[in-house]
Amino acid sequence: MIDSAWLAATLEKTPARIAHWKSQADQLHHLVRTAEITGGVTEDLLTAAESTAGSIHDEIKRVAEVVGSVAAASPEAASQLSSIDDALHLLLLEVTELTTALYAARARMSASPTPMLPPEHA
Repeated sequence: MIDSAWLAATLEKTPARIAHWKSQADQLHHLVRTAEITGGVTEDLLTAAESTAGSIHDEIKRVAEVVGSVAAASPEAASQLSSIDDALHLLLLEVTELTTALYAARARMSASPTPMLPPEHA
């Protein structure tokens, strides 16, 4: 039997965390577009994006442990939690892609053009 009070308490903050990370992903979308234009990508921004991804990853591990515990008692109940796991994985993918785009924008702007050699005279 699943202790529903334990389950509710354990996952109580997860929806709010997901909403917060979605908001951060929306901000990252805007920052990526800005960075692609200006090349302005600071170390602090990259660190914050990586920290967000790390926090989501930690939540995925925590939810996986909860789902594992629930599955031991009721596979059907565990399957009902799959939408939380799916949402977290999709959010992690989105934040990872956005972080990669920030690194790419910074690399494009910081790369110096290859100097051209004058053509040889025959």
